[in-house]
Amino acid sequence: MPSPLANTTGLDALTGPRDIALAHKLVAESGYRGESVVLLSPSDYPSLQAVAQVTRDIYQRVGLNVDYVSTDWGTVIARRASKEPVDKGGWSTFVTTADGLGLANPIGNNMIRGGGANGWFGWPTSPKLRGLREAWLDAPDTAAQMKIAEDIQRAVWDEVPYIPVGQWSLPIAYRTRLSGLIRSPYPTFWNVAKS
Repeated sequence: MPSPLANTTGLDALTGPRDIALAHKLVAESGYRGESVVLLSPSDYPSLQAVAQVTRDIYQRVGLNVDYVSTDWGTVIARRASKEPVDKGGWSTFVTTADGLGLANPIGNNMIRGGGANGWFGWPTSPKLRGLREAWLDAPDTAAQMKIAEDIQRAVWDEVPYIPVGQWSLPIAYRTRLSGLIRSPYPTFWNVAKS
């Protein structure tokens, strides 16, 4: 079920063709000199561990020197709070998930707040995103919010405060004798009746 603010602005970055050779070339041209890229992977969180393994593979294929740190989720969340450089216990990348409801509007999406040192892990700073979020809150109507949501999405693809590496939906099955089920990203246990 898409968010009411769903739009396709900038999505060609996700839906367009992949070119690993070009990405490898761009990494080499960026000035990257083989510095260690610490990727935190939660060994006790299977879905995130799988995402981390895919991320590691992509990083290696584009020419990054990956230090894959597989540890328990508690250690991952403790270490991701560190702002130290990688050689002093810091990190470069971690993987996590977010539910669709939390990302349904720009206020609930922590990853695009652009709040710098007081923001989401990695601490991206973006006055533009902060201003757009405030404008979204002050928008007079849904049409204005939609336009601002498109501007926010464009800024996210320009500034890249995080990189989405996948999306999945959990399959849900119900007995045919049930009625009144509410479509929701979470199980709801009201309004249900047996027929």
